[in-house]
Amino acid sequence: MAKRGAWRNRLLMLLAVGFFSLLIVADIMPNPFPPLWDWINRERPIAADLEWQDRVGGRPATALAAGETIAIDAGRAAQVRRTNDEGELIAEWTADWLTVAGTGADAVVITGEALSRGYEVHDPGSGTKLFEDDDARAVWGFQDFRMDLRCDSLRSCELRAYQPREEQPLWRADLPGVDSSVVGVDPDLATTVVGVPARVDDRAAGPPRRPQWIGLPIDRQRVAVIDSRTGEVMARLEPGDGELIMVVGDRVVRSVATRRDGVCVLSVTGHDLVTDTPVWGPYPYNLRTITGGGCDQRYAAVASGLALVAVDPEGHDLVIDAGTGRVLWRGGPGDRVQGLTPEIAVVEDGEDPTVRYAVWLGGNGERLWERTVDAEAEVMVAGCGVVVSDRDPNRIYVWDPHSGEELLSVRTGARVLACTPHGLVLADGRNIGLASFGGGSGTGERTDSDTGPGTDPR
Repeated sequence: MAKRGAWRNRLLMLLAVGFFSLLIVADIMPNPFPPLWDWINRERPIAADLEWQDRVGGRPATALAAGETIAIDAGRAAQVRRTNDEGELIAEWTADWLTVAGTGADAVVITGEALSRGYEVHDPGSGTKLFEDDDARAVWGFQDFRMDLRCDSLRSCELRAYQPREEQPLWRADLPGVDSSVVGVDPDLATTVVGVPARVDDRAAGPPRRPQWIGLPIDRQRVAVIDSRTGEVMARLEPGDGELIMVVGDRVVRSVATRRDGVCVLSVTGHDLVTDTPVWGPYPYNLRTITGGGCDQRYAAVASGLALVAVDPEGHDLVIDAGTGRVLWRGGPGDRVQGLTPEIAVVEDGEDPTVRYAVWLGGNGERLWERTVDAEAEVMVAGCGVVVSDRDPNRIYVWDPHSGEELLSVRTGARVLACTPHGLVLADGRNIGLASFGGGSGTGERTDSDTGPGTDPR
C-alpha cells in the first residue's frame, strides 16, 4: 500500500507540473523561471570598498599575478586583467588550466588543454602568443624560469628549462622515465609544501622561487635530483621500505616509518645530496607526513626554504634547519605552526587557540607579536604578508609578518585566489574582485561584536 501511495503522489506531481507548463506555454500564466534564474545568477558584492569587481564566464579556480596584471583560470577560459584599475580585460584564451612563470616585465602566462599534450606561452600585457609546444606532458612555472617535460612511447623522458620568454632551452636533462602522476600543470615534485587555509587557493602566493635542486619522481618510485642551473642529473635515489624521499634546499631528507609491535616508529635523516651520506640524524621526528593511526606517509612535509616543520615524540611542534638538523624553534604543549617563511614561524598558541603569534627562527623564542582571531582561523604566509582566513564573522586579514600590523581587513566569505603586490584577488561564485592595499580598506563598518584582531606590540 505504501508503494502504491508513493506512486500516486509522484503521478499527481507530474500532472501538476504538466498543467502549469501548459499555462505558461499558452501565455495564461507568466513564466517564473527567467526572473528566478536572474535572481540566482545576478552579481552580488563580494565585499565592501573593493577596488574593482567583475563577473567572469565560469567559476574562477585560480588567479596568479603576472607583472601588472592578473591571470585568471575561469572554467574553460584563461583571462588576463589589469590589477590596479578597473580590472580591465586585456586578453582571453580557450584553456583548461594556466600557470605563470617569471615576475615583473618578464612574466608570462602559460595555458593548456586538459587531456592533451603541449602548452602555449602568452605575453600578459598584450595577449600575444610567444611560444607553443605540442609535445610536453607537464609544465611548471617558477619566478625566474619555466620547465617542461616530454616523454616518448618508450618512456624515455627529457626535462627542459627555459627563460620565461625564450624558445630555446637553457638545458636539457635525459631521464629513464617519469612517474605517471607527473603530468599537467605544476605537478608535485619530490619536495615539501606550505599549508594553506581552506578558503585560500593553494597557489595564492604565486609562482615559487626556482629551487637549486629539483627532485623529480621517476620510474619505480625513485627520485632524480637535477641541478636547476645546469640540468645535470646529480643523483637517482631509491627509497627503502616505508621511506619517503624529499629534496629540501641542498639536502635530501629521508623519512622512514616502520611499524613495530603495533607502533609506528619514525626516523628522519638529512643526507648530502651528491654522496647521499648522512649529515644529521636519525631523529625520531614526524614531518607531518603521517596522520591518524596508520603508518603510511601520505602527506608532503611542510617547509619554507631550509626551515622544516617536525613533531617530536612528545607531540611538540619544532622547526628544524634541514641543512644541519638544528632545532630553530620548539613550541610548547599544543602550539602548532600554521605559517612559515625561512625566517619566521606563525604559530597557534596551545594555551589559547584564539591567539596567533610570530617567532624569529633561530632566535631566543621571544614573540615578535601576537594577535587574536577566532579559534578556527587559518593562516598562510605569502609575499604580500600573513593571509588570515578568520571565522565568526567571516573576514580576511593581511598582517605584516615582522610587526603584526594589519595591512588589510575585508569582511567577506569569499575565497582568496591570489595575494599580489596590489592586494587580494577574491572570488565568490563567478564574481571576482580586488581588495587593494592602497585603495579602500574593504573593512566596512565595524560593530562591537566585530572588532577584529587585537595586537600586543611586544
